[in-house]
Formats: sequence, structure tokens, C-alpha cells
Amino acid sequence: MSRWYLNLEITSKNIEQQVFTKIPKKSTTIMNVFIEFLTDGFINHPGYPASIQIPHAIAAAWYFRKSYSAKDYFKLSFWHKLIAPYFCHGYGGTTARDLLLSRPISIVAHETILSYYLPFGLFLVNYSPNDIVYRMLETKLHPFRLLTIAGDACDSTTTILSTYELALRLHPKSPFAPFAAGAAAMVGGSCFRWLERRERMPQQQTEWSNPSGGIQSGMIYMMLYHYLRSKYGIRFARFWTVMLNIIIKLVADIGLKKWSPAIWLYDRIYHTISQVKTTFRLGPQQSIEKIA
Repeated sequence: MSRWYLNLEITSKNIEQQVFTKIPKKSTTIMNVFIEFLTDGFINHPGYPASIQIPHAIAAAWYFRKSYSAKDYFKLSFWHKLIAPYFCHGYGGTTARDLLLSRPISIVAHETILSYYLPFGLFLVNYSPNDIVYRMLETKLHPFRLLTIAGDACDSTTTILSTYELALRLHPKSPFAPFAAGAAAMVGGSCFRWLERRERMPQQQTEWSNPSGGIQSGMIYMMLYHYLRSKYGIRFARFWTVMLNIIIKLVADIGLKKWSPAIWLYDRIYHTISQVKTTFRLGPQQSIEKIA
């Protein structure tokens, strides 16, 4: 979400040229129009376009509704359906990020988020004729479902990458600022989900207590972006990091292979570190009895 901060505040000529300069049109063929939309109208758009906001708003309401049975969801108040999805699955991560960086929170500071969230997230998912929108979202391989997943994957990744850039600009002398701010964006939503579900779903935990894949893949994407950015520039790094997540999410939903290379790589790194810890007996070992 929050690339609007970059649009307003980044002044570096180098960054402006890489992020905001559009690829010149070469022809008007369907393929070139699609490629231009995918790059400049979607992934590398300088602001927060409707092409990302709309699927993200729909996905937020959809994921929240899925966490309830049909009977229990029907009993929820209108206000519950309005507020909880916004923070639990929509903008909880950016809210945590904004608080960490002392920025205006998007629910009051951004000019279009609620303009898209209310009609497309709240009303379309919950009050469409014959509930057709929700039924399309729940239908495997439905084009509307796949487009929603792709748009939401783009939103979640660009949020992390934009947070990286924002923290780097605000704190250029702190090498870990981009990663700390990115981590806040990754775990913020899980904190709101824990608050909302702690009574009806006692097993619900925060992302850092029981990682579900979000923080693992998010850290890998940030490290990948950090490397590609230094080698090939912001525009290239953003596009291919986001595309990787979109492809992974779509492949997993289609059911071809529920495997994430980002999570796999994170687990391999973690396993290697654990082996070093065991080999050199660093810290408490499993064989050591607990101190009474």
C-alpha cells in the first residue's frame, strides 16, 4: 500500500528516474499495452492506483469473512464487518509501520483508501446480489478470484518494498531501519487478528509467535529487493520481486504446487544457523534439563 508516501516525499533525482519515469510507448499492440499496464499501471505505479486498491480491499473482506462460519458471520454487526477486516487483513501492517515511523495513519491521511475499501471491500463482498461476488471468490480457478489474489499479492509486496524505501529515506544512517520498518508492516495485521480472534479462536497467535509464512517470505523478499536494487536499480528490483510473489500465490491457489521458494530458502537459512548453534553448543541445548 503506502507508495503514496514515496510519491510525495522522495526527492532524489536518481530514485525519481528509476521509479517514476515511464517506459516509452513503442506500439499499441495488445501485448505492449498489457506490459505497460503491468509495469507502469500496476507494479511500478508511482502512487497507489485503483488497480491495486480494489483487489486488496476485496481480498481483505473476503479473508475476514472466510474466518467465520456462515452462521456466525451472519450474526456479526455491520460495524464489526466494517472495522475488523480493515485492520486484520487490509491495513493493519501499514498502521503498525506508520506508528513506528511516526507517520500519519492511512485511514485518516490517505485520500482514496476508504473510497475504495467501503464500496469494494465492505459492500461488494458482503452485500452483492445473491452473494455472487463472495461465491465467485470461493470458486477455485474463477478468473475473478485469481485477479483478486494477484492484486492482493502485489499490494502486500509493494507495501514492504515501499516501507523499505521510506525508512531508508527517513533514516539513511541506520542500515537496519528498512528491515525493522518492513518487519512492522509484516506483523501488524497478525496483531489485530489476534485481538479480534483471541476469544473465538484461542489458538490464534501473532505472526512472530507462530510464523505462518508471512514474516519468513517477507524477509526474503526484502533481502532479494535489497540485492537487486543495489545491482539493477529500484524499478527492476520492485518489478521482479513483486512478480515472484504474484506467481507463487497464483500457483499455490491453483493447486499445482503449494510450495514457496521464499519460505523454503528462509527455512534452509534457519536450519543452517541452528546446526551451527548445536555444533558449537551456543546457548541452551535440547539435552540440557530445564532449571527448576
